[in-house]
Amino acid sequence: QSANESAHGTASLAESGLIVALLIGIVILAGLIFVMVRGICTPLDAMAGAMGTLAAGDNSVAIPALGRKDEIGNMAAAMQVFKDNAVRTEQMAAEQRAEQEAKLRRTEMLERRTASFDSSVSSALKTVTAATSEMQANAAALSATAEQTSKQATVVSAASEEATSSVQ
Repeated sequence: QSANESAHGTASLAESGLIVALLIGIVILAGLIFVMVRGICTPLDAMAGAMGTLAAGDNSVAIPALGRKDEIGNMAAAMQVFKDNAVRTEQMAAEQRAEQEAKLRRTEMLERRTASFDSSVSSALKTVTAATSEMQANAAALSATAEQTSKQATVVSAASEEATSSVQ
């Protein structure tokens, strides 16, 4: 009977040790799961959210886990490159838009100046044409007057010769 009690005590002790070892294993496993969730899943979830925000066009999002020296940190560094490139692309697009607007303003200004110049030249040509026509009319009138004066001078000259010959 004492052997039986001794075996029973040993079995009970082994069973208690096994239960304690099992409980310690469960606590260690729970701790490992907590560390993995906190150290891997949480940063990955935060990065997924940041990626979605960045993909939606919001370049002001902060990239999580940038300082880490593991694979998650490498992913964060790559995501930072994408963000920097997106910011640069946005800046270049804004500069191109500003340049296009400046070109459009210059083109419009040149068109206005060209139209104004054309109008001025057209007005000056009309004035010169009118003055030329008036000068031609005046020249024709002066020519006619000179011709008539020449005829009258010829008549006066003939009359003067006749009067001279009559006087002689």
